[in-house]
Amino acid sequence: AIQSDSYQAFINSKEANTLKTIMVEELGNDFSNNVHDCLMTTMCTDRKLPEILDDYGRSNGGGKYGENIFQRFVDFGTYYYHRGLFKVIPIKLLSIQKRQIH
Repeated sequence: AIQSDSYQAFINSKEANTLKTIMVEELGNDFSNNVHDCLMTTMCTDRKLPEILDDYGRSNGGGKYGENIFQRFVDFGTYYYHRGLFKVIPIKLLSIQKRQIH
């Protein structure tokens, strides 16, 4: 599954590389395989997110890496976690569903 063309296209995409750059350069560690654990543990225990990720539910003005960084990490973690083992919901659809729920 991780050798599939779709997974390789995802993991080598500009978006994946941007998020991995944020992990290493801004947050100090590549936590690709634990994105959900890191983000949700922080949010669910009412701890403060690192400033670069603290844009959940609001605009951060774009910045160096663009907007909606928190949601982009959630979407990345969802696709990364499944590693193509399941039919993964396209990332754009996840964002649309999130907006419809809130």
